[in-house]
Amino acid sequence: MMSDKQLEELGVKAMGDRLRIRAFCERKSKTTVEQKKRQDAVDKLKSMLGHQRASKRSHGRESFEKKEKKMAKTAVKFEFGWKHWCTRTETFRQKKKGSGGGTRVVDIPKVASADECLGIAKELFFPLGVSPEGSQDEMDLSLGDFNGCGVTDVRVDGELLPFTAERYKAATGFTKPRLYLLSKEKLPYDSGDEKDLLRAMIPSRDASEGGNGSSQLIGTSKEREEYRNKLALEVAASLKQDQAKDAINKEIVRAQEEGAQLERLRRSRSKRVLPEAEEDGSFLLVRVRHTSLGIVTRRFPVDAAMWNVYDWIGSLSCTPKYFSLSKEPKVPISPAEGVQISHSHLLTMTVEDDPLPLIEDDGEVAFHGYHLGDETLGTP
Repeated sequence: MMSDKQLEELGVKAMGDRLRIRAFCERKSKTTVEQKKRQDAVDKLKSMLGHQRASKRSHGRESFEKKEKKMAKTAVKFEFGWKHWCTRTETFRQKKKGSGGGTRVVDIPKVASADECLGIAKELFFPLGVSPEGSQDEMDLSLGDFNGCGVTDVRVDGELLPFTAERYKAATGFTKPRLYLLSKEKLPYDSGDEKDLLRAMIPSRDASEGGNGSSQLIGTSKEREEYRNKLALEVAASLKQDQAKDAINKEIVRAQEEGAQLERLRRSRSKRVLPEAEEDGSFLLVRVRHTSLGIVTRRFPVDAAMWNVYDWIGSLSCTPKYFSLSKEPKVPISPAEGVQISHSHLLTMTVEDDPLPLIEDDGEVAFHGYHLGDETLGTP
């Protein structure tokens, strides 16, 4: 801190000014010391927290690695697939990934039994008990190898032992052995006794020969007649559905062909449309109330004919196919008329069943540019 003499040499003559300068410097010095102490405390705290976090991460990584090593010691990797019984080929056919099958790689305990592996396979290919082939309650499910043979026991060193994952891996010699879930739909009589089924299907001699045997037999004349009638009704219903589908398909094809025909007609009319007359030239403004577009307007040369107007209106949309333009109701304007006939009039568009004749006294030439007998709508 400077003395009074030094301050006075610097030009601070008044005692009050020197006291104020000393007070200001003392406050500044105290603030700087406090800030330094606070910053040192914050740095020390951050260092302690960072050390603790690093220690926790290191400990967590070590724990995870220990768990992995422990799992590796007690588990083996297996591949699981799914094969479903094909009645046509009478073999088990593997299901592909797009059909709910494919190959799944799973870590299973080394001591897992065949039933435990079967349970894992059910969870993989029958989640919630269902699959693309149906419910697992409707299937006979078992565990097998690639040949479709069961794997309830494993032969180790010539000795047949109960299945475990570790024994099966050692027996196959594969790094990742593969097991298959074998599924086959249950037959209606699978839940019953085969002997009882045969007794029901093959009646005894006493039942077939004595008394009213028709009531004891399966497949009597009355039952066969009912079955034939039911089958005939099902065939008739199926035929009716097929006929309805054919009718709908034909209607769709007809509508598509008609739409394509209308589009070809519109394009043909569009090619014949005259360029619109310039505003600075001699023109006539034609106004038409279109059936679907409302009022439309266009400038035409004064020497144009009404068929030019018909081509323009027909090029605006595919429908209607045939139409007429008129100033008065039910009095169509002939395409051969000059465009001056529409001067100062709002023409009305009317749907027609047949095309207008191009010339009044020639009924064989249609206005749309094609002969009436030409249904192909080719180039005029």
